[in-house]
Amino acid sequence: TGADHIGSKIFLRVLTVQPDIKAIFGLEKIQQGRLKYDPHFRQHALVYTKTFDFIVQNLEFATKLEEHFVSLGRRHVQYQGRGFDPSYWDTFAECMTQASAHILLLNHLSLIIRDNKKDQRR
Repeated sequence: TGADHIGSKIFLRVLTVQPDIKAIFGLEKIQQGRLKYDPHFRQHALVYTKTFDFIVQNLEFATKLEEHFVSLGRRHVQYQGRGFDPSYWDTFAECMTQASAHILLLNHLSLIIRDNKKDQRR
C-alpha cells in the first residue's frame, strides 16, 4: 500500500543517513542496495508504518498517544545495551520530516496538474 511504501522509504532513509543504526535491527550485514528486499527490513518497516499510522489516527487523543509512547519507550530502553543511542531519535525525526515535506510537495504538484487539466478541458 501507499502507507507501507512511505514507511519503507522513511526507514530506508534512516538506515542510509545513519548506517550504524542497521546493527540495532540486525541488518548490518545486508548491503545498502539490498535492504528494501530483506524480510527483516520489511518487517521492521511494517512495524514502523503501523506505529506512524497509529499516531496519525490518534492525534486528537493525547492520553492515548502518551500511553503508547511510554509503552514504546519501555520496550526500546532494552536496546540501549545493543548500542541504541537516544540521539538516533533525532535521525528518525529528521527523516520523517524530510519524507513529510516530500509527500506534501508531491500532493501539491498533483493538485496543480489536476487543476491544469481541468483548465485545458474548459
